[in-house]
Amino acid sequence: MDCGDIISRLNHCDLKTEIMKFLAVLGAGESGVGAALLGQQQGYRVLVSDHGTIQAAFKNVLIQNEIPWEENGHSEAAILAADLVVKSPGIPDTAPLVLALRQKGVPVIDEVEFAAQLHRRCVNRYYWQQWQNHHDHADPSYFEIRREGCRYGG
Repeated sequence: MDCGDIISRLNHCDLKTEIMKFLAVLGAGESGVGAALLGQQQGYRVLVSDHGTIQAAFKNVLIQNEIPWEENGHSEAAILAADLVVKSPGIPDTAPLVLALRQKGVPVIDEVEFAAQLHRRCVNRYYWQQWQNHHDHADPSYFEIRREGCRYGG
């Protein structure tokens, strides 16, 4: 697919000038579409790109949520403009597009890490608000203990 088509569907020619962050999702299976929906919910501009054919059910979800998508190839220029890339675990770290993204300094993470980062941010915000609401009789270390407790992997 022509990169110009993707960029026009994203409604802007220079994605880096947008205030909203641009998220590219590589892989349009169940977890990729889920990451796209989560990214959209969190205020990202999202593009879903799949090297193969996207299943009709997943296309319908993307269409219903007005998330731009492409199949049967990647528009490299559009993806390289991303602020963050979430890739399917089925895409090897040695794939040329992944290597190009990393060389450019674009963070490339998997769907689980993306969800975990958003979850940590929400949990941290919740406990900070709780501490602020009860600051007159709460120990300030409460926030730090709770913040540490929500981290994944130990």
